Amino acid sequence: MIKKLARKLTGRSKEKKETAVKKTATEKVKSTKAKTQKTATKKKAKVEDLFELIEKKAYELWGQQGYVHGNDENNWHEAERTVKESLKK
Repeated sequence: MIKKLARKLTGRSKEKKETAVKKTATEKVKSTKAKTQKTATKKKAKVEDLFELIEKKAYELWGQQGYVHGNDENNWHEAERTVKESLKK
């Protein structure tokens, strides 16, 4: 009878441990997902900021050329090169 009682008690504690382990694992996964999403959001913001800087520089170049149409692609590439160089410094 004591052995049966001991088995029941041992089994319950194992169940509790398993449940606790599952909860901990779930929390870790959620935490990792949240960190990944924050990192992705930061990277996206950086890319958007870079795009905006290039866009402004390309517009500035266009203005320096007297707003003449037909050179937009070259202006964009020049602006991209200039902005990336300035960020490296």
